[in-house]
Amino acid sequence: MTTARRTDEEPVNLTKAPSEGSEGPAQAFPAAPARSSVPAGPAWIVIPARIVALVVVLPIRLVYDLLVVAGRGLKAGLNGVLWALAWPFRQLYTWVLRPLGLGIAAVGRAIGAGLAWVGSGLAWLFNVTIVSPLGWLLNVVVLGFLRMFGRGSGRLGRWFYRMVLSPIGRFFAYVGRGVGAGLLATWQGLLWLLNVLIVVPLSFVGGGLKWLLVGAGHVIAYVAKGVATGIAWLFAVLIVLPLALLWQYVLRPPLAGLAWLCRLIGSGLAYVGRGIGTGLAYIGRGIGTGLLAGWRATAGALSWAWRMAGRILRWLGRVLFVIPALAIWNYVLRPVLHGLAEGARMAGRFLRWLWNVFVATPARWVRDAVLRPARTMVREIWRITVREPARWMNASIVAPVRQTGRDVRLQIRRSFRRT
Repeated sequence: MTTARRTDEEPVNLTKAPSEGSEGPAQAFPAAPARSSVPAGPAWIVIPARIVALVVVLPIRLVYDLLVVAGRGLKAGLNGVLWALAWPFRQLYTWVLRPLGLGIAAVGRAIGAGLAWVGSGLAWLFNVTIVSPLGWLLNVVVLGFLRMFGRGSGRLGRWFYRMVLSPIGRFFAYVGRGVGAGLLATWQGLLWLLNVLIVVPLSFVGGGLKWLLVGAGHVIAYVAKGVATGIAWLFAVLIVLPLALLWQYVLRPPLAGLAWLCRLIGSGLAYVGRGIGTGLAYIGRGIGTGLLAGWRATAGALSWAWRMAGRILRWLGRVLFVIPALAIWNYVLRPVLHGLAEGARMAGRFLRWLWNVFVATPARWVRDAVLRPARTMVREIWRITVREPARWMNASIVAPVRQTGRDVRLQIRRSFRRT
């Protein structure tokens, strides 16, 4: 068995030579793997490839990573700007449009519940005011009156109740239930129409407006950035730089000389003005003292005349207006008003007596003698026919079935937990 280490060396024989006097085949041992310091592949390919990777690929990779990081930062900045631009519209949708739609829906639901309650109330009122009194009238008055005439009259009354009055009562009951169901269905249709015509279009319009505004914000941001940069450069080149040069080399030197000349002239005029002002002050103080004395005398005279005129006018007003007005009130108007008040009080008592006799007392009698027994009868019928059977069914059937289901589920869970 032979192996080759390098191409320029001779092959090495690893077969052990047999010893003298021994017979049999020679034993072969594998050679240990040799460590090589030469790179994989030919050197004329590996070294140029590494140089190209170091000189070309690595800078390109670094530039690419830098551009990726810059792009991520630019994207984050643009997202922040767009978020800031879209924030008012999101707030408008969140705090105005969406609560408005929810409020309209809630109002619609509340109105629907109110209409349903009103329909049930109307049905109950129809039952209490028409159906129950008719049944009571038939059972108590008509049938009682017919029983007085014998068995045949009773059969006639039962036939009249079964064939005439009972269908009429059922018809009115169906009409009441139909009206209530129609009102409820109409309101539900109105709610669905309101949702379809207002809420859903508003949500679509809000989404479309959001998309349009986000796109417009992108475009406006890019355009505004370019326009602002161009305007700033043009302003700096066409206006700021010429104005600065004009001020520095043309306007500033003459204006500085003119300011120095104005300060010099102002100092001279100040000295002259102070002298003239001192003289005028003496003259003005003298004139003011004389005018003040004259004004004090005139004001004293006018004040005395005004006080005297006020006293005279007050006396005249008391004599001409106050005393006659008090006399008219005490001796004419006050007795007349007292008489009118007493007449109105007596009329009110009479009207209250009429109301109590002709309205309140009959209404109270109708409430105590008709409506309250009818309500009691309806309540007892409801208790006997609906509430008590429902309570018995719940206590005897539904509750045991529910408890049995719970016990079965608990037993199944315990069984699975044990397994």
